[in-house]
Order: sequence, then structure tokens, then C-alpha cells
Amino acid sequence: MQSERIYLIISRSLSDEISAEERQELERWIEASSENRQLFTELTGIWNLSGKMNMDLASDTQKAWKRIAEKTSEDQPKHILHPYSYLYKVAASLLVLVFAGTLLFLILNRSEEYFHENLSNTPEHVILPDSSEVWLNQNASLRYSGDFRQDRHLRLTGEAFFEVKRDVSRPFTVETNAMLTSVLGTSFFIKAQPQSPQQEVIVTTGKVQVSTNGQQSIILEPGTKATYHRETGSLLKATNEDSNYLAWKERKLHFRNAPLSRVVGSLEEYFQVDIELEHPGLRDCQVTSDFNDPSIEEVMQVLSLALDITYTSQNGQYLLQGAGCKQ
Repeated sequence: MQSERIYLIISRSLSDEISAEERQELERWIEASSENRQLFTELTGIWNLSGKMNMDLASDTQKAWKRIAEKTSEDQPKHILHPYSYLYKVAASLLVLVFAGTLLFLILNRSEEYFHENLSNTPEHVILPDSSEVWLNQNASLRYSGDFRQDRHLRLTGEAFFEVKRDVSRPFTVETNAMLTSVLGTSFFIKAQPQSPQQEVIVTTGKVQVSTNGQQSIILEPGTKATYHRETGSLLKATNEDSNYLAWKERKLHFRNAPLSRVVGSLEEYFQVDIELEHPGLRDCQVTSDFNDPSIEEVMQVLSLALDITYTSQNGQYLLQGAGCKQ
């Protein structure tokens, strides 16, 4: 719904001039987001406050005209021209104009903040005002202001992948509770769980600058990553060896001569389960396989056949059993 139209419908609703069709449209808009509901509540409060001021004025005016009418009733017993009704209509019209002016002021000066949160089990695709794209992982959220086209700054909690539209005059920055990532135009992944002991930035294309509150700063190229360790406050650069850092987005898993210990780590994160190896010799077993939108049972069966091992599961916990692999 266009912003001009919704403000018009809100004005009609508060002045009891709204049609049934417009009321349905307004209710859909209010239910669409918490921000819409908050704005409607704020405007209703302004209207009610203005109405109270007008009612107080109307009450005093009405009493005055009543006294005048009573005093002149003997001379004009039949009809008295009651100026109050006219004045009240004028006052009401002025009130509507004042409210409309207040609405216009809010439209022009209100600094809106947009909020996206992914509460589903699948990635959420968000297109930002500058045409950059974001994929939010489960339980991830981001915030940015209404003037994002001029100030490309947003705040992220959780995991997200960004494809940033290049604009050399306006850098694109992502803030977490520990890092600040700045780019001009590139694609990268940020992992910033609030309670995690570390946060990561992995670059897919282009160059990225990552800094911390302690003023540490590094430049990342494709295939590299930055890891911030909360306990020590250190920011380290390394080669990214995790080929499945975007598995949650692409719904695919790829392993090429990967040790089973690393495979287990990827599976635990992808399926949100716990996996244990019964024998230490299993850690270095090499795995080469591709999975397209797999189930946990499908992966376990493939690993069992490929590595000649068995597995058991109970309450989301898996145990891989076997003697180990010969090197």
C-alpha cells in the first residue's frame, strides 16, 4: 500500500469517515507488521490528544452560548441562532487540518527503522532498498533505517549471506555486536550468533574489510575468512576450508576427501543434531560425496556404506560406530 494512501485512510478512520472497504484495507495493513501497528497507535494517540483539547474548548464555548441564550430567551422566545454549532464545525475543520499537518510532518521527518527476522525453517530472501540482496538463516534478523539508500548501514544478528550492489560513493556496512564489515560491492557470509564465543566473515567474491571495536582491521579476499574470538578479543585471517558454509542457503552438502571429524561438524550445523564418534580412529576417515537437499537418515546411510560403519540414534543424538579407517 502506498504511504500517501494509508495516511489518508488512517485520517478517515479516526474521523469516522472510513468506508467498509477502506477499513478492511487498513486492518490488513496494521496486521502486516509490528511497525505498522506501532505507527497506527502513535497517530491514534495524537488524534485523541487533539480531540480532548477540542472537546474542552467545545465544552466551555457551549456553556457560554447557553448562558447567552438563557439571558435573551425572554426577548427572542421562538428561535435563537446558535452560533456554537457553526463555530464547532469550523473548529472541527481546523482540527482536521492540524492533524493532517501533523501527519505530513511525521511523513517527512519520521526516521523509520525496518526490521526483518526469519522465524521459519527455511532461508528468507530480503531485497534491500538499494537492490542488494540478503538471505537470512533461521532465527537471524537485521535492522536498517528508512534512509538506507543514502546510508547503507545495517545491524545483523545471526547468520546471513549478502550480495551487495556496487556503489563506490556509498560503502555498505554490516554491524554485529563484535564486528563491522565494510564493502563496496561483493558477496560474503557473516556468522554472528549473539552467545557464540566467536564470529566469522567468509568472502565469496570481491574484497571485504572487517574491523572490531578494538580497532583491529583486516582485508579479506575470495576464499578467505576472518574469525573474531570473543574471549581474547583477537581478529584472525585464514583460508576458508569449509565448503559447506552456505549449505543452509543452497540446501546442498559437498565433501571432497574431507575427514569425518569435519563432516560431522558440518552435519551437526546443517541438521541441528548431535553426532559422536565412538572410536577416535574414525576422525580421519576420508569422505567424498555430494548431497542435494538430503535428510539426516540419507546421509547416515551413505556414510555407513562408504566407511563400513554403523550408527544408532536416539532423541536427535547420533553415534557412529566402527573400528576406524586404515590410512
